[in-house]
Amino acid sequence: MKQSFKAPLLMLVCIALTGCGFHPRGSMPATSVESAHVVSNGSIAIAGDLERALSQAGIDVAADRSNAQLTVILVSDQSRRQTVSVTPQVRTAEFEIAREVTFRVESAAGEVLLDDRAIAGSRVYRVDSTNLVGSRQQEALLATELTRDLGAQILRGVEAAARR
Repeated sequence: MKQSFKAPLLMLVCIALTGCGFHPRGSMPATSVESAHVVSNGSIAIAGDLERALSQAGIDVAADRSNAQLTVILVSDQSRRQTVSVTPQVRTAEFEIAREVTFRVESAAGEVLLDDRAIAGSRVYRVDSTNLVGSRQQEALLATELTRDLGAQILRGVEAAARR
């Protein structure tokens, strides 16, 4: 009797997950955006990562605005690192790295489809005082992961703007 409930239950769970928009981390659903151009002032580090994310999602990254369906304008990119907790010896036990990116999406005609939108993310990591090199490597890995997550959030914003 129990065996007969497993298959329908598994199918129900799969349908529920698919229906709510769940997808494995790092994968993006199909997009209706054909091409996009990324504009930044040169000091915004996430621009290259965003262009890579757009390409991986199947969106052609146009060299200039006139050849793009949408333009993603990166307005600002701010990063910070702060102490979250300390040890009894008043040494840093945990750090938080945080990043906030503000962007806007415009159509090929220059119409604002998505007004300035700020997205943010943060990660907390423990400092290993006996292995500072390892702690720095962990911080770099978390910063890369954070950048990837913010790029995916911008990509979702671009997709939402295209549907308007």
